[in-house]
Amino acid sequence: MYKLSISVFAALAAVSTAGYGQTAQLGAALNFTDVYQVGYAANLNIGDAVINISNVGAQSGFWVSGVVGGGGSLGNICSNVYTFDSQEEEVSCCACLVTPNGLDALSVKNDLISNTLTPAVPTSVIIKLVASVPATNSSGYSVCNPSTIDLTPGHFTQVGVPNNAGAGTGPGWLTNGMIAWGTTLEPDSPTGTYGVVNVPYQKEPLSTSELTALTTICNFIQTNGTGYGICKSCQTGALSGAKN
Repeated sequence: MYKLSISVFAALAAVSTAGYGQTAQLGAALNFTDVYQVGYAANLNIGDAVINISNVGAQSGFWVSGVVGGGGSLGNICSNVYTFDSQEEEVSCCACLVTPNGLDALSVKNDLISNTLTPAVPTSVIIKLVASVPATNSSGYSVCNPSTIDLTPGHFTQVGVPNNAGAGTGPGWLTNGMIAWGTTLEPDSPTGTYGVVNVPYQKEPLSTSELTALTTICNFIQTNGTGYGICKSCQTGALSGAKN
């Protein structure tokens, strides 16, 4: 097993995104304000940062037809996670299955940068989250893969449309319902100490070219990274940053 050098990875990134000139915003007219969210983590050589993720139930809740849990897996979403170092390199990707009203978390140091594709371990990162509909198995809508998001124009689930709505939705389609909070460490007083600050994850427009690049490089990581670049999935419950 080996990690890719930065020069090889940079060449890959250039090739992977070549030819994807589309820049249209995905879902701009469909109230997809929460499908794509971006945050950061800094001073990772000093201490940890965290991300907490939930599913607000925009597709289907856990209470359906007057029955708690009656929604089954119909409202589950995937939170697809892509981590970039300060040299614009996608160093890891993974995905978390998030149930309606569930609460899951990732440690940036222990989950996102503990197994990077490139040799250097970054001390600051950009973290991008994309929400999509899970694929199915015997447990229902419960399979997430950050490299297989559906890029077909118009494939978005509408707010309040459950994941089993026939032609109205499909595995890998972008979807509403994700909400995220983060923390990072920033310099504090006295000099030489660091304190925990909140990182509001910003809801941004998502272009076809950006989504293509995220998934294409993630697919390369899965196929050719010999195990490196696959970050850990979420753990149940929230995490909090630690002051150093």
